Amino acid sequence: MKVAIVTRHDPEKMANWSGTPFFIINEMRKTDHELFLVYTKSNFALLKFTKVVKYLCWLCFRRNIDLSLTSTYSRHVGKSLNKKLDAIKPQAVIGIAASSELASLSTELPLVHISDATYMVLNDYYPERSFVPAWLRLKGNILENKVIQKSELTILPSEWARDSAIGHYGAEPDKVKIVKFGANVKELPILTEDYFRIKFEGHCRLLFVGKEWQRKGGDIALSAFQILQSSGMKIAMDIVGCDPFKSSPPKGITVYKNIQKNDPSQFTLFNELFAHASFFILPTRAEAFGLVFAEAAAFATPVLATNTGGIGSVVEDNETGKLFPLDAGGKEYAQAVTNLWNNKRKMKEMGTAARKKYNSELNWKSWQKSFSVALEELFK
Repeated sequence: MKVAIVTRHDPEKMANWSGTPFFIINEMRKTDHELFLVYTKSNFALLKFTKVVKYLCWLCFRRNIDLSLTSTYSRHVGKSLNKKLDAIKPQAVIGIAASSELASLSTELPLVHISDATYMVLNDYYPERSFVPAWLRLKGNILENKVIQKSELTILPSEWARDSAIGHYGAEPDKVKIVKFGANVKELPILTEDYFRIKFEGHCRLLFVGKEWQRKGGDIALSAFQILQSSGMKIAMDIVGCDPFKSSPPKGITVYKNIQKNDPSQFTLFNELFAHASFFILPTRAEAFGLVFAEAAAFATPVLATNTGGIGSVVEDNETGKLFPLDAGGKEYAQAVTNLWNNKRKMKEMGTAARKKYNSELNWKSWQKSFSVALEELFK
C-alpha cells in the first residue's frame, strides 16, 4: 500500500519526539508498504514564529500561548500538506504526533492518528501545558476532536490515553487501539548470572534520565540517593540529560548532560548505563508514557517511579518495578531501594519480569506487528 507519513519535524532525526517517529518509520520500512515522508519543512518559518511568540508571551505575561494549536496554523499547514499529498496520491495517511497538521487536511483518504495522549489529558498535567488561556484551550480541543473524529484509527500507547479519546472526545471504542511504543535500544544483553551479579551486587547504582529535572522528580531522586548514602550503603548515581549541579555534582554522582543517540558511541554508552544500573529511578510529576521505562525493561532494570499518566501501562507495580503515589518523597523511595537491595531474589525476579515484558510488548517489532494487524483490519 502507498502510505504518506505526516509529522511536524523531520522523522529521520532521532532527536525528534524521543526518536519515536524514527523507530516507527524504521519498522514500517520492513513491511511491503511504499512510504512517503511528509513533514512541515516548508513551514519552518511559521513554526519558528510560533516558538518565538510562545517564548515572548511566557517571558512577558507568564501565559502559555502556542499558536500551533490554532485553526489558522492548522489551515495554513494543511494547505501545504494537501498539495504534497495530491502529488503523492497515497492510499492512506498516517500522522505521528500531528494533530494540528491532520486536522485541516481536505482529503477523503483514510487517516490514522498516532500519539501518546490527547490534548485534554495534557491540559494542566505537564507544567508547559499550564497557564493556557481559555480561548486557546478551546481551540486545542477543537483540533484534537477533529482529528479523532476524522481518523479511521487512533493509535495510543496506554489505557490512560485511550480512555480520554473515548471519554472526552467520543471516539468509537473499536477505532481506538492501544499499541505500546518500543524501547530505543541497540544490542541487548543475555540475562546470565554474571549479568545480574554485576547489576545487583557490590555497589548499588541508581540511574536517572530526563532533561527536565524538576518535572521528572529529580529532587526526590537526589533525596533518596542522599538518604541511602548517609545510611552507609555503597551507592552511586548516574544522571543523564541534565546537569542540576552546574558541573559540580556531589560525591558519588556522575552527570552525562547530553548523550546523543544518533552518535553510535554515545548510544552505546546510554545502553551501558541501563545495563549497569541496579534501579532506574524517575519520580516524575507527569508522564504520558515514558519510553525510558521500556528501555529499562530491555535491560532487566527494576523501575522506581510515580503511578501517574500512562506509566502503569509500561511498569507493573511489584512485578517489574515499584510505583509510588505523587506525594511520596525521597524517604519512601530510599526505603524501597533498601528493602529490594536486601532481597536479591526479588530484584532478579523483577528484572527477569521486566525483560519478559519488553520481549512481549515493549519492543518496536511488537509495535509493528500489532500496528500492521490494526491496519489490515482497517482495510479489509
